[in-house]
Amino acid sequence: MMARLRMVQYVLALAACYGGQVLAQDAPKQVDLSAAKVREMIAADRALIAANPKDAGKYVGMAYTLSDVGVGDAARAWAVKATQVVPNAAFVYSAEGWVLRHNAIGQDYGRGYDYDGEMAAYRKAIELDPNDFEIRETYAESLEYNRDGIRYGPGARMDESIAQRRWIKAHQRVVDPNVEDNLLIALFYAGKFTEVRVEMVKGNRPKLDGILVASVAATESSEAAIAAADGFGDPDRKLEALNLAAVGLWSMRLYGLASDMLAAALPGLGKTGPEAKQMQLFRTLKPYSTGLPGRDPRSPVQRVMFAMMSDGLTDAAASEVVTRHAFPSDASWQAFLQSGHEQAERIHATSVQADLPMVVVRDIVMGSMQLMVQPSEQPGFRVSVQMMGSPVHQFFVVQEDGVYKIAAGSGDSAPVGHEALYLVRDGREAEAAALLDWRRAQVLRDPGDDSLGGSLFGRLWEHGDSGTEAIETAAAALTGESVGVDQVARLKARAGKMDPVKDQEDRDSLELLQVAIALHASDGLGARGSTRELLKRYPDSPTAIRLEGEADELLRDWAAWTTLLDSRLEKHPKDRFLLGQRAKEAEFEGDFQRARKALQVAIDGSDAQPEDYNEYAWVSLFSGDVDTQAAEAADKAYGLAKNESFAVLHTLACVDAARGKTGEAREMLLKAMSVGHLAEPNGAIWFGFGLIDEQYGLPEAAIAAYKRVEKPERAGPTDAYVLAQRRLVALAGH
Repeated sequence: MMARLRMVQYVLALAACYGGQVLAQDAPKQVDLSAAKVREMIAADRALIAANPKDAGKYVGMAYTLSDVGVGDAARAWAVKATQVVPNAAFVYSAEGWVLRHNAIGQDYGRGYDYDGEMAAYRKAIELDPNDFEIRETYAESLEYNRDGIRYGPGARMDESIAQRRWIKAHQRVVDPNVEDNLLIALFYAGKFTEVRVEMVKGNRPKLDGILVASVAATESSEAAIAAADGFGDPDRKLEALNLAAVGLWSMRLYGLASDMLAAALPGLGKTGPEAKQMQLFRTLKPYSTGLPGRDPRSPVQRVMFAMMSDGLTDAAASEVVTRHAFPSDASWQAFLQSGHEQAERIHATSVQADLPMVVVRDIVMGSMQLMVQPSEQPGFRVSVQMMGSPVHQFFVVQEDGVYKIAAGSGDSAPVGHEALYLVRDGREAEAAALLDWRRAQVLRDPGDDSLGGSLFGRLWEHGDSGTEAIETAAAALTGESVGVDQVARLKARAGKMDPVKDQEDRDSLELLQVAIALHASDGLGARGSTRELLKRYPDSPTAIRLEGEADELLRDWAAWTTLLDSRLEKHPKDRFLLGQRAKEAEFEGDFQRARKALQVAIDGSDAQPEDYNEYAWVSLFSGDVDTQAAEAADKAYGLAKNESFAVLHTLACVDAARGKTGEAREMLLKAMSVGHLAEPNGAIWFGFGLIDEQYGLPEAAIAAYKRVEKPERAGPTDAYVLAQRRLVALAGH
C-alpha cells in the first residue's frame, strides 16, 4: 500500500537544498580494488602472519586490508584473532573497534555494523592504555553515532563523547586543535549552545564560524547571529558562516532560525520561483509531535506514514489502521508488513544519503504533508496525500467496527479485490462498488494496437457498475484468484451465452480472466484451453502470444512454445516483442546461448531499449560467456538508463566482477544500492559481492555472500538466486 509513495525522492530533493551536517566526515580511504592488487595485498598479509604467528600486528594488518576492500565478516574474524594472540594489548582492541564500525561490505557506520561490539572493544582498549589519546579520540567520535549509523542522531551518546574530549584536553601538554574543534562541534550537537560560546571566546577559530553563529542564534536571536556574522568582515567568510549555521540549525530541528540564516546568506531566495515554497516550508516547519484525532478519516493514513518513519509498522500497529480483510491470508499480511519495513529501510537509506537525522526526515515528511478528504456521494472516504514536489497519492478508507482503517492505496490491485469481495459478502455492496469505482479511476484502459491489451480490470469494470456477480468478476481480475469453486464454470457459461459478433469484446475479457485465474493457480492446461481460442481469433496479439507462452512454460511444453514463436518470427524476424519472447523461452529451457542470439537481433534493431541490452548482458552470466559483447551491452544499457536503473547498475556490476574489474564492480553495486535506496545489501547485491570475493581469491567469503541470496517465492531461470546456487556448487570443495 505504501510502496509507491514518493517520500524518498521528496526527501532527497529537499535535502539537496538544506541537508548536510556542519562537520564534514573524512573522505573514505582510497584503496586500489583491482582483483590483482587485492590478491597481492592479501597474499602479503598471509605471508607476514605465517612468518610472525605471534605478532598481533600482522593479524591487525590483515583485518584492515579486508575491511578496506569490503570483506567485513572476514575482517572481523582476523581482528578477533589478533586479540587472542595478544590479549592484553590496547592496539588490538582499538583495531577491533575500528573494524566493527564497518558493516559486512566495509561501509563505515553502514547498516549492520556492530555497535555494541565496537563500543566494548574501545572501552577495553582504554582500560588497557588510559593515556592513548588517539584511541580516546576515536572512541569519542564513535560515541557521536547512534545505532543506525547517523552522526549526532537520536540515541548518540553525546555527553560521553564530550567527557572523553574534555579528558583529552585536560591531559594533553599541548592541546590538539582538532580535539578542540571536535569538542565544540559535539557541544553544539548536544544542544549545549552556551558552552560553545564560552569555549569560542578563548580563541579565533574561522573553521568553526558557523558553529558560533548558530549558537548565538540558538541562545539569543537571529538578529544577533547575523550581527555576529557581519563582525567577521570578510563577505565570503560571512556567507560561509551563515550557510553552515543554517545547516547546523536545520539538523538540530531549529527550522525557523535556520531559515533566517539562509535568508541572510542568500538575499532574495524564497521570494519567487520554486524556492519560494521550499523556503516557506523551511520557515514554518516544526518538530512533529501529535497527529490527527481518531475520529478523523485522515488519521489512519497519517498514522501509517508516521509508523513508516520509525519502522514501527508492526502487526499490532498496522492492525489498528489497516483492514485485515484486504489480505486473504496471514502470509499476504506478513508480506505487507515486510513491504512496510522495506519502505522504512529505503527512507533510512535516504536519510543517510541526505546526511540528515531520521527525526529531521520525519519532520519534513509529516510537517509538509497535506491530507485531504475528497468529496464523494459514494460510501467510503477518499483521502489524498500531497507532499511538495511529489505526485498525489490516494487512499481508500473504510469504517470497521467504528474505527477508520485503510482499505487500499494508489496502485494497489489485490488488496482492492479482496476488500471488495469481503464488503459484498458482508452485505455492503454499495461500499464494494464505490471502492472498485475509486480504483477504476486510476486505471488506463487504452490497449494500444493489441485487441486484447490494456488492463483486464479496466475491461471488466466501468464506473457505475454494480451487482454481486460484477463485483466478484472485477475482484478476480484484480487478484488473479477465483472467488469461488464454480466461478470459472460461471464465466464460461456467461461467455457461451454471448453473441460472438456483437459481444465479442466482452467474451474476450471473460476468457482473459479465465486465463489469469488458471495461470495464478499454475494450471497450464486450464490456461491453454482459453489461450488457444484467443490465438485463433487474434493470432498476432502480443497478449495472446504471451499468455500462451506462460501456459506452455507451466506445462514445460517447449516444442509448443517454440512452434508458436517460429511461425510468427518467420513473418516478423526483427519484432522486438517476439524476440524477447524467444529469449524467454530459451532461458526457461536452459539454452542461454540461443537466448543471447535472439537478444542480439533485438539490440541490433532500431527500437532496442535499455532493458534489451541489459538482458543480453545478464544472460551472459548464465551462458558462462561474459565476453566483450556482453560488456559492451552492459555499458550501452548503463548509458541509456542514465544511472537511474537498479537492474542496469546491478548487471553492469556483475559483468565487471566476472571480468575481473572488481573496483568498478564494487562502485556500481554501491550505486545500485543508492538508486534502490537500500540501507544494506539485498540478495541481488550479495550475489555481486560474492563474484568480487571470488576474484579476490576468498572462496569462504564468496560462499557466505552467495548464501545470503534468498530464494524467491517462484524463482525464474534468470534469477540471481539461480546463479548463486551454481556458484555454491562450484565452490563446494571449500
